[in-house]
Amino acid sequence: MSEKQGGNAVNKRSFRDFHYDHSDILLAVIIILIAAILIVWRINVIIDYPKTLDAQQNVTQTTEQATNTGNVSTSGSDSSSAKDKATWADNKLAADLKITIKKGDKDDMIQTLVTAGLFTSPVDYQNMCGKVNVKPNDIKAGTYTFRKNMTKTTIVKLVTSK
Repeated sequence: MSEKQGGNAVNKRSFRDFHYDHSDILLAVIIILIAAILIVWRINVIIDYPKTLDAQQNVTQTTEQATNTGNVSTSGSDSSSAKDKATWADNKLAADLKITIKKGDKDDMIQTLVTAGLFTSPVDYQNMCGKVNVKPNDIKAGTYTFRKNMTKTTIVKLVTSK
């Protein structure tokens, strides 16, 4: 009879032994379940990601094409290229400059000013807006002629006042 009890004890496994033998499998199943839940939850974003990349690339190409097709031009010139940029002397424009700011996203409108060389960066534009107490997003679309000897603060006032 003692052999039977001893045999039963050998056949019965403790929870600790079961956990030790199967914990790796259980952990892998939990990780797979979490990954599946995240994928199902964010599937729309995952599927739309190529469209997002394509849209970003199109914005970049559109900005480059706009710059190359006449958004920025010096006074008296009918066409322009990316080479036509504002030149500065003693913090004042060194020559007349005519640009067109197309209506659209405020960041793109500000970038048009940066591309034209009127500001070194969007942050530079924002800093100048702060100096004249206007909001950077008050920028207005239109065609502007910036005259020789204009300062950055005058330019900010002009593009935010229309």
